[in-house]
Amino acid sequence: MTFTVLPKDIIAAYTHLRDVFDSTPSFHYGTLDVDGRTVNISVKCEHLGAMRTFKVRGAEIATKNIASALLGQGSDLSGLELVTASAGNHAQGLALAS
Repeated sequence: MTFTVLPKDIIAAYTHLRDVFDSTPSFHYGTLDVDGRTVNISVKCEHLGAMRTFKVRGAEIATKNIASALLGQGSDLSGLELVTASAGNHAQGLALAS
């Protein structure tokens, strides 16, 4: 299966996520010389968010997209079950998103 992510998809995800989750801070960590170019390195502190992981954002978007697609087909979501093979951060994100 192939998925194509377009710029409009990224903007839609950002717009949705900023209304659902608080921003997490990022800071400049340092620089790295790569092939004669200076690369700035920043660190995003997702461990400071409510779930302590970035995976909650992906789970939220996936859950939203599944629900939107099913609702668009006229499906009743009251009996919908979502399952993840993860027992860690992604599973926690899916539980929160659900």
